[in-house]
Amino acid sequence: MRIAVIRHRPNYFDDLDFLARFRLSKNTVETLLDEVCEDLVYPTSRNNCLTPQQQLLLARRYYANGNFFNCCW
Repeated sequence: MRIAVIRHRPNYFDDLDFLARFRLSKNTVETLLDEVCEDLVYPTSRNNCLTPQQQLLLARRYYANGNFFNCCW
C-alpha cells in the first residue's frame, strides 16, 4: 500500500508580487471569488481537492501569461 503524500500549498495572498503574478489586485480577486465561489466548491473533501481560491488563482495565472510556470524575463 502506498502512503499518500500531501504537499503544502502556498497561500498566494501572502505573496509580495501578487499583482505581477496574477495581474489583478487582491481586492479584485476577492470580489471575483465572491461571485464565482459557489460554482467552484466541491461537494467532498476527498483527494485533497483545490479550494475555490486556489482554482481561481490557478486560472488567473494561466490567463495572465499563457502557462502555469513562472517566467524568467
